[in-house]
Amino acid sequence: MTSPVVSLVINPRSRRKYNALTSVIEHVRIVLEDARLTVAKLEGQAPSSGRAASPEQLVALVKHAEESLEALQDRVRRGQAELMAQDWRY
Repeated sequence: MTSPVVSLVINPRSRRKYNALTSVIEHVRIVLEDARLTVAKLEGQAPSSGRAASPEQLVALVKHAEESLEALQDRVRRGQAELMAQDWRY
């Protein structure tokens, strides 16, 4: 028994939006890499009274943001065909 093949027609407008979404995800990944490098420079420094968060807290926040972005990217990859076929709503 074979599974039925579902044919989805790619909507040009949806393809553009999907490409824009994946581009934004990549830009956010680059920004998070820069944030991780910047926070790494703070790790050896003594705490200052003007700093809102400790370096350890900043590292945890960047890591959480990276994990969330990775989860979003996985969902987008898994739903690529559907996202390109359907009309997007805001």
